[in-house]
Amino acid sequence: MYQQKYDEAASSLEQVIGVFGLVDDFGLQFLRQGENGVESIFEIQHTNTSNWYDWGFVPPGTEGNFMIIHHGIRGYSGPVYAQGWSFNVPTDELHKLYKSGDKRRDASILDIVKWSDDNNASYNEGYEHTGYFNNKYIPRQGYSKNTTELNYENNYRYIRYADVLLMAAEANSRSGNDVKARDYLNQVRNRAFGNDSQASSASGSTLTQEIWDERRLEFAGEG
Repeated sequence: MYQQKYDEAASSLEQVIGVFGLVDDFGLQFLRQGENGVESIFEIQHTNTSNWYDWGFVPPGTEGNFMIIHHGIRGYSGPVYAQGWSFNVPTDELHKLYKSGDKRRDASILDIVKWSDDNNASYNEGYEHTGYFNNKYIPRQGYSKNTTELNYENNYRYIRYADVLLMAAEANSRSGNDVKARDYLNQVRNRAFGNDSQASSASGSTLTQEIWDERRLEFAGEG
């Protein structure tokens, strides 16, 4: 794909299509109970039971997911979540890009003001606070042990099946096969909305741009 060999890319990607699948509940796949599911193609495994949790061994000695603490809510007190360092916060611009009915928005982005009001929670504002946090990889209570910052067990979802579908959509779009490109794009959109109300009918460069835009919504906060 990066070498602009779109026919070859499409051929390779389509060997994976149909072997994996999209989970019904978009947000569930990022929780502990959703690890290594039908959508996971390449998932980096982490543990909270390792003895390697000493700050002197950071980062190569940690078997926990050190990324998680960075996304946490500073000074948080309340249900579900654990506190963290308030780094890598999503922007209001990103939050507003999601259309009404897109289930990915709340699964991807935690509106901390609304959450705090609804759940009697409290928090402190971190540096460049936006009011939003990365809900895919925010610390959850009970996910860490020992030195908590270093020992979150959340796996990192490196390649999801949705990524394959959107890469295949792009490869086909760039090589002129709009029919296949729309099919793969619409599979991702249909999961996001629970129906085909947002199905694309675009073609050519407009379709390619739609695929790129879809990637921003689908993979927000995943690195």
